[in-house]
Formats: sequence, C-alpha cells, structure tokens
Amino acid sequence: MIDIQEDAAAADALEGAQALFGAWEEAFRSDFERDQGAGFEPLLKRFRLEVDAREMLEGTVDFVNACAAFLQLDGVGLTEFLDLQRYDAKTSGATYAMTFDVARRTAARLLVTPPLKFVDLADLYEFPWYRLKMVGYSDFWFSRLDGEDLTEDEMEGLRERVSYDIRFDHTEDEVLFFDDPDNYPGALWFCVYDTPPEAREAAGDTEDD
Repeated sequence: MIDIQEDAAAADALEGAQALFGAWEEAFRSDFERDQGAGFEPLLKRFRLEVDAREMLEGTVDFVNACAAFLQLDGVGLTEFLDLQRYDAKTSGATYAMTFDVARRTAARLLVTPPLKFVDLADLYEFPWYRLKMVGYSDFWFSRLDGEDLTEDEMEGLRERVSYDIRFDHTEDEVLFFDDPDNYPGALWFCVYDTPPEAREAAGDTEDD
C-alpha cells in the first residue's frame, strides 16, 4: 500500500535538498568568478595537476553534488556539509582540503574535517561522471588549510580513516591503494586503482595453496 504522506514528505525533502544545493552552487560559482579561480591555483600547482581553475570548478561542483546525493540516500541533511564547501577556504570551518585528480581529466576540491564524515571514498571511486564519460578518481591529497604541514599523528589518523572507508566496500581483490607522504612535502598523497587481473590470480593461487 502506498503511503501518500510518506511519499509527500520524501518529495518535500528532495525538493529542499535540491534547493539547498542550487543555492550553494550559485554562490560558489559567483565567488569563483570574483577572482577568476585564483583560489584554486595554489592546489593545482602544488599537486601538479594538468587542468585549469575553471575545470577544477566543474569538477568540484560534480564531487559536491555526488557527496550530497550519498548523504540524501543516507538520510543526512546537507546544511553542515555544504556550509564547509566554501570557495574561499579561509571562511570554511574545515581543517583539510582534499584535492582529487580524475585521471588528469578534471580535478576537484572538497573541504573536510578530520572524521571525513561527509565523504564516502568507496562510493566516489565508483561514481560515474557523465560529463566526462568516466568513473571515480585516481588520486587525492590531504593538505591543511592553515598552510601548516601535516603531522605524523594526523597522517596516521587519515590513513586509518581512508583504509576503513575504502575497505568497507572494496576488498583487496577489487581495489588497491597506497599513500606517499614524501613526494608532496607537508601533504599526504593517496593513489587508488583497480586491482590488476594478475594480482587477483596470484591471490587466488595463494589461497588454493
């Protein structure tokens, strides 16, 4: 039996979430235009990303939209998450920038707090970017918004959180990743990739033995 009241409440919630996201996107794009993307340039240069600031704008809108969709599915409100995603990172209550590379085709920036509670790395890895006809991401970096270097304790906490998030949905037979704290001083780089077929076969042989 269809529950009209429940369906109406769900429709209202969806409409409200779409309105929130639309207002966020309009404000974010407006702030970007004020400095023509100069706010993204330090991250693009630091992590040697081969896209321009305007492409990073589009990638960021895509990633924020995907995260918002995941939160809606989980019944989590968008206000706190969207409030963190300020174009001017200095006005955000976040601690870190997560800078994503999507196979050198686009880049994105999410602003996060240490628990990473609004970012689902496993789901983002499988998410289709219809604009690019691609899926997921290839790399991401954590860096502090205050310009300080990440501490060893911070890096360890981030490693644990990333591992938990990815391994919650993906086994080593499906997805592998590694981190590197040295190539980008003060930041922490993660590379994520599908497990190669030969690695899966080798794992299967080991299990058989």
